[in-house]
Amino acid sequence: IRGYASGATYTGIYLFVEAEFCAHENTTEIPATEATCTEAGNTAGILCSDCGEILEGNETIPATGHDYETVYTEGKLTLVCACGDAQEVILDTIADAKAYDTKDRVYHVKGVVTYISGTTVYIQDENDGICVYFDKSVDTSELALGDEIFVSATMTVYKGLLELNGPTSYILVSTGKELPVETVTLADLAADTTNTYLGERVTVEGLTVTALNPTGNTT
Repeated sequence: IRGYASGATYTGIYLFVEAEFCAHENTTEIPATEATCTEAGNTAGILCSDCGEILEGNETIPATGHDYETVYTEGKLTLVCACGDAQEVILDTIADAKAYDTKDRVYHVKGVVTYISGTTVYIQDENDGICVYFDKSVDTSELALGDEIFVSATMTVYKGLLELNGPTSYILVSTGKELPVETVTLADLAADTTNTYLGERVTVEGLTVTALNPTGNTT
C-alpha cells in the first residue's frame, strides 16, 4: 500500500480490526463498603453486566488504620482499638527515655508527679525524673503531687532540658504516693556531667546557706 504526501512516497501496512462496542444495556449496582482498620472499602458504583466495565463510582477508600486507646488494667498498659485489636505496651523507665536515640520513638513511662506548673509537669520513678510538657489541650488542674501517672510521648530537648514532648493525655494509676527524693551532696551535683539529676527531686546533704539573696543567686 502506498501513500503520497508533499511529493514523497510512503509505504506501510495497515491493519483494520472490526471491534464490537458494548452499549452497556445491562448494569448492576455495586454496593458501597466501609473501610476498616486493615481493609480498604469502596464507594457505590455501577457495573456493566455485559462487558464488566465500571461505569460509575466504585472508588477505593483506603484502610483507616488502627485508632488505639490506651487502657490501664491490672498493672498492664494496653493499646486497644475499637475493632478488637489489642497490643500490650512494653513500659520504659524514665532513664530509658532520657537516653533516647531517636526523636520518632514513643516512650511509655510511669512516674509520680513531683511538680506542676500549668502544662509543665515533672514525674519521677525509683531512679530518675523528667519533665513532661503536655499539649495545651490537656487539663492538668486535676493532677496533684503524689499522683502516679502513665504518659506516652516522644523526647525532645528544650534549652538543654530533656522533655517528654506534647502528650495529649495521661492515665491516672494511683493517688497519694510518697514523693520520691534522692539524697545528694553538692559534690555530687558539681561532678554530674551527664545530667544524672536533671528533672529529679533531690535533698542536698551538708548544705550551709552563707548568704541569702531573695532576688538573685544564693550561696
